[in-house]
Amino acid sequence: RTMRTDQIEARLAEAGDSTPSELAESIYGSLVPAAFLPVAARQVLAHLLWLVSQGRAQQSGPTFRGCAQ
Repeated sequence: RTMRTDQIEARLAEAGDSTPSELAESIYGSLVPAAFLPVAARQVLAHLLWLVSQGRAQQSGPTFRGCAQ
């Protein structure tokens, strides 16, 4: 789980302002069928909310960004 959180945090830093769906597409797009991407986006959202609670990301409406930005 920690590795996935770190992966999401790194991808967020690369991508800038992103929604959970955009991040899920960039992380899982080539790994899972398109029908599973909404589920992946919910998992990404859970990681993002945890990152926000730890001060490692910020949320503005539906988008998130890393705190280093």
